Amino acid sequence: MTPRRPHLELFNPALPKTDHRSFTIFAQLPTEIRLLIWKNALQRHRMIHVVLETQVRRGAGNKAKAAGRYSLLNALDRSISGNHYNVVVLNRNALLPINIMMVNKEARGTVLAFYSVQIPCYLKPSVDTKSKLRPKKSILRLNLDWDYLRISTDDAFLLFFDFLHDLRANDPQSRGLRHLVMEDSYFRIAEMPSLTPTYLDARTLAAFTATLTNLKTIWFKSTPHDGRALDVLTWMSVNVFNYSFPVFPTFTFFDPPHPDPRNISRDLQNVGGSVSDWRERPLGWRMLLRKFGIRPEDVEGNPDIDVRMMIAMNREEDIRTREDAARVLHEEDFSWLQLQWWFRGWDSPQPGGGGDRPAGCFTTASGMRPSLPELDGPEVLAAAPRPALGFWLFPVEAFGEICEDKDPSLWTRSRGIFDLSSHWPDLALVDMS
Repeated sequence: MTPRRPHLELFNPALPKTDHRSFTIFAQLPTEIRLLIWKNALQRHRMIHVVLETQVRRGAGNKAKAAGRYSLLNALDRSISGNHYNVVVLNRNALLPINIMMVNKEARGTVLAFYSVQIPCYLKPSVDTKSKLRPKKSILRLNLDWDYLRISTDDAFLLFFDFLHDLRANDPQSRGLRHLVMEDSYFRIAEMPSLTPTYLDARTLAAFTATLTNLKTIWFKSTPHDGRALDVLTWMSVNVFNYSFPVFPTFTFFDPPHPDPRNISRDLQNVGGSVSDWRERPLGWRMLLRKFGIRPEDVEGNPDIDVRMMIAMNREEDIRTREDAARVLHEEDFSWLQLQWWFRGWDSPQPGGGGDRPAGCFTTASGMRPSLPELDGPEVLAAAPRPALGFWLFPVEAFGEICEDKDPSLWTRSRGIFDLSSHWPDLALVDMS
C-alpha cells in the first residue's frame, strides 16, 4: 500500500461512490426528452491521437499510386485522396462512452448519431512500431465540434494535408477539423525550408485553406518527460520542485479549460522547458502558412480561434488510472528526496554522523557551488498545490518573442527556465474515472 503523503493527493475530483439506483421513470419520458438527456450526457471533449502511416503495397509503384488520387469515393459518395495511407488510432482507453452504449438500443443509436463522422482506421494499444500485435481494423467515429485531434505522421509530412482533405470529405457538414492539437515533434523548423506549394495539388491545398477557415482551436502541445523535479544537476540554474506542473496521462475525455484555481504563483516563476525551445512549434506553423501564401496574422489574430501553448509532463506510458498516478507521483517524490539527501551526504553517513561531502558545497555540471539547495519543509509541503492530471494552456507570447526574421539559433534555447508569473494559465483536467 502506498504511504499517505497529503501533498501528493490528486487535485482531480474522484467520482463519488453510489449504489447505482435505477431512474425508473426515465423510460416513461417522451422520446424527445430522453434523446435530449442522452445528447447532453455526450457533450464532452475528447482528445484522440491519430497516427498517419504510409501504406506499403507490394508491386504498386509510385506512378500507379499517383494515378489513383481522388478516384475513390467514400460512403458519402465524395472523393477522397486515395488509399495510400492508414489512419492508426492509439486506443489505450475507451474512445466511446461505454456506460451509455451499454444501456439500450436507443442509447447506442444516440451515441452513433452524435459521432456522425466515420473514418476507417486501425486500432493499436501503443505507438511502439515494433509491437508484434496486428492492428485491429475499425471505424473511428468523431464529433468534430467536441473532438480534439492530435495528428502525427509516420515520416511522411504531406499525409497531414491528405488527411485534412479526407476528414472534410467524411464530414456530413463538410466543415472538417475544428480542433487541432500540434504534436510535440510536429512542424519542426528543419522541415519547412524544403516544403513548397508545388508539393500539394490544387484540391488538397483548397481543402487545407477551407479547414483553416473553420478551425476553432490550435494548441501547440509541448509535453516533456520532466518538468516537476527541476534539479540543479540537469537545469543548473535552479533546484526546485514544481508542484503545480500538470501531469499528462493516458486519457480520452477531458473537462473544458478554466483558470487554474490552485495557488500556483510560486511555481509559475520556474517552469522548465524541454530540449527544443517550445517556440519552435508556432514558428514552424507560421513558416508553413507563409509557404502557402497564408498570413499567420489572419489565422492567429482571428478572435474565433483559440491559439495557445499546451504544456504538461508526459506520463502517458505510465498512467492510465488514478492508482497508476498515485504510484508514479510517490516514486517521483521519493526520487526527489533521495537526490536532496545525496546533496547533503545523508545517503552515506560516516561513523559519528555526517556525510562524505564537504559541508556546504557539492559538484554540478557547471562546477562547484558554494551552498546547498533548499529542502522544502513541512510548511512548504502543506501549502503546495496538489498535483493535477491534465494540462496548462498559455498564450503563445508568454514564452517570449518569436523572431521570424532572425535565425532561430540566435534566439531559441534548450532546456530554458521560463518565468510565466505574468500569465495565469487555464487548467484542463482529464477524466480518469
